[in-house]
Amino acid sequence: MTYRECTPQILSVLTRKLKPGKTFEDFQRAHLPPGKAVKAEFGYNVDYFKAPTRVINAVSAADPSVIVSIGLTYGNPEEVLQEIASKIPLEKERHDRIAEVADKIGPSLAYFVASDNNYGGVNPAYTQLPLSEVTPEVVAALEALVPQKKT
Repeated sequence: MTYRECTPQILSVLTRKLKPGKTFEDFQRAHLPPGKAVKAEFGYNVDYFKAPTRVINAVSAADPSVIVSIGLTYGNPEEVLQEIASKIPLEKERHDRIAEVADKIGPSLAYFVASDNNYGGVNPAYTQLPLSEVTPEVVAALEALVPQKKT
């Protein structure tokens, strides 16, 4: 069993909006923490936090320029919070890079996980499908799914 099959302890949610002319790829590069980033099948691996930490960046179906970053951190919550606090001085350059491509919208949110439910049932045969590339066609398909407000 890998840590990805376990329940995370802390969940964080940050929402940002791409600046005009910037792409998701620009955001992804700016968002990578310090350290050697190794391209993986669905993103990047970076040895940055001691506690296993996944970060999922999702593009809004309503507005593809909006990106939600969801952090899943595993391990003792007190130790995780202490490590995050120790990384704050290292984060300024990264935050500056992100600010060049996207504006923060909404508050930064952090939560302690209270339950972990599998509403898709247990399927050991399931394997991760390739991620969709965020192309103009995908953006159009997402926009078609979301009812448009009448003005």
